[in-house]
Amino acid sequence: MSIDAAPLLAACGKLLMVSDDDDDGGDADCYWPLLGYVCGMKARGRIPLITGLDQLINTVPPTIDDLKAFSAAFGTTASTPLFHMAGVTPDASPDAILDWESSCIADREFVTMDDMRSAWETLNCHHHREPVGRSQSEEACHDVDDDDDADAIQLVCLGNPHLSLNEFSLLANLVTADVTDGVMTSPERRAESSTSKHPGVDVIITSGPDILTQARSIGYVSVLEEWGASLVSDTCWCMAQESDSIIASHVEKLVTNSAKYAHYAPGLVNRQVRFRSLKGCIDAARSGVVSRRDEPAWLSSAARRPFLYQAVVGGGSVKAYHTAVARGLSAAALRPIPVPFRFLWPIKSLPLLLPPFAYHALR
Repeated sequence: MSIDAAPLLAACGKLLMVSDDDDDGGDADCYWPLLGYVCGMKARGRIPLITGLDQLINTVPPTIDDLKAFSAAFGTTASTPLFHMAGVTPDASPDAILDWESSCIADREFVTMDDMRSAWETLNCHHHREPVGRSQSEEACHDVDDDDDADAIQLVCLGNPHLSLNEFSLLANLVTADVTDGVMTSPERRAESSTSKHPGVDVIITSGPDILTQARSIGYVSVLEEWGASLVSDTCWCMAQESDSIIASHVEKLVTNSAKYAHYAPGLVNRQVRFRSLKGCIDAARSGVVSRRDEPAWLSSAARRPFLYQAVVGGGSVKAYHTAVARGLSAAALRPIPVPFRFLWPIKSLPLLLPPFAYHALR
């Protein structure tokens, strides 16, 4: 089977590719775990070929950490051992993709902005929309108050999967903004640039022993510990239970950048969970709260933009999509086109067929 993310890229691709996020964070790193979470639900027990991401991959290639987050989230909701991704995984060569796509026309799923928003709300324990799917404890999520604009956070959980050396570097930048050529600057300079962690928030990071040793030798660990974070090795957040001492008894809500842990934590530790980017987690550690309105820019902004292509493909007109492909227009070349025809947006099932000139305009 195949999972086509072209409708999603039509809606938010430009926002991801021209993101103002710098190397230290932003909210773009939420994209890959959310996409993995959705793709896992759509794949179920089938091994999918994931397509439609070519333009994003060629412009802003996913990092190893992005793919790690995608894979962990995919494995959380899927019951299949692997996936293929066009332009990323070794077996998904251009020739192989042509053969696979031709054999998957009858077994094709699409990823839309509605899917991503539903996943976001599911991972944030929001129930005012139908969730994509979860195994979360209702007791841990049932008392979310939609009238509150912010949630107090007592714990930040990072490192599921284990934090990489690059993520240690990003974290050190986020708490000090003072890393040069991989070597930390003086303690005095770090103290000047560091912003304080909220005293009521614990920050716990899990990582493997080898990576932790490397991070310690470079200086990342001392920076994070001086800032107030605690580091734990040789365990995983998904091994923690409600009675374990790693999570203090006073913790009611936690925030994580792991879609995997956001999915499992309510059932494992009976706490409410909020899902944010790495930078969002550090912001929460500083302020002690996360805003209920703090969605990724690419998710909240794109959702308010009606695009003709999203209306056609995301609305369910598979016939129109395949007509475009048959005319020589690849999914990777499709780009969102804002149009004044907003009356088309509610149309969800009408097979809209574009005239030939429109396909050329989409190139």
